[in-house]
Amino acid sequence: MGDKTYIDDKGYLRFRGSNKLVHRWVAHKYIYFGNIAKYPRPFSYYQVHHKDGNKLNNSVYNLQIVTEEQHAEIHNVPYDGTFGRKRQYNRTPDGCFIATASYGTPFAQEINILRNWRDKFLIKHTIGRNFIKWYYINSPPIAEFISKKNALKFIVRLLLKPIILLLSINKKYHQKRIKFK
Repeated sequence: MGDKTYIDDKGYLRFRGSNKLVHRWVAHKYIYFGNIAKYPRPFSYYQVHHKDGNKLNNSVYNLQIVTEEQHAEIHNVPYDGTFGRKRQYNRTPDGCFIATASYGTPFAQEINILRNWRDKFLIKHTIGRNFIKWYYINSPPIAEFISKKNALKFIVRLLLKPIILLLSINKKYHQKRIKFK
């Protein structure tokens, strides 16, 4: 890679210009996309671990995609939910970017129905996994744009309403609600 990369102050290889971490790029392109069923959440949810501990060895065979909790366990540090990088802008861990932008919160019941549809139906089928992969790549900038325009939020909610209504008829897409006492 030579002059296209440099070693940052923490010892990681980065691309010049974009400053993206090489190991994350390799893992995203060659591990994550080839195994979307194994990694149902957006790539930003995961950490990339160097199995041999060498931060400059960015071979696919040396990289492992893990959750933040798994990464903390590997490095024998306590996991408090804040380990690792901060999330990018308004992404949710579950990847319902456009719906979250239109409803203004990742906790709306309508978004839970969409997540459950993804997790219980789409992920089980090749075409569904391909759609999820496409959506995770293309929807974050769209969601960012929608989140700044009230009229677009309203239009997106109107467009989502019939889909959510159809899905809500089938009870298996409803998430169990937690009752607080």
